[in-house]
Amino acid sequence: MEPFGAPWHLSSVWGDNIRAVAVGDSNGDGSPAIAVADGSVGTVTMGLGNGDGTFQAGPTLSTGQNPISMTAADFNGDGNLDLAVLDCATCVNAAGADSIYVFPGNGDGTIQTPTVYPIGSAGAGTFSGKVITLDFNGDGHLDLGVATQGGGTILFPGRGTGRFSRVSLWAPQRRRLSRPI
Repeated sequence: MEPFGAPWHLSSVWGDNIRAVAVGDSNGDGSPAIAVADGSVGTVTMGLGNGDGTFQAGPTLSTGQNPISMTAADFNGDGNLDLAVLDCATCVNAAGADSIYVFPGNGDGTIQTPTVYPIGSAGAGTFSGKVITLDFNGDGHLDLGVATQGGGTILFPGRGTGRFSRVSLWAPQRRRLSRPI
């Protein structure tokens, strides 16, 4: 017996250059919705889950040049799923700054206009392609972190309102683990 049905390919439905996928219940119906980032056109397309493995069309979000990573969480504490998208313009040598787009969710499958947090050149190299959410500083609010190829992390401390503080750079100290003989 086959444990799964026939696969379907995201590229045939959601775009040609898929860079990231995020899943969560964006309208409170108990069925997961899907958000798919298409790097070829700079958009994120959402599909609302029907509960049977299929999706109905949701909003298409403009995210700049090259969305490469996403994370979904309730950043503003209203009980609705929000979406943070990392756009890496420098990854494709495009004009403009690398940025994080934070789209507040309305709880009905629709999304509000984003707040854009330009990252620019933070001196730690280009981005490795991941944005994550976690309470990094222990204040009870979700923060956003972006890992860089230069070995650092760019941190956006969350305020609990869906807004984030200024970007700060954290670069780990390189330490020798053993002494040479």
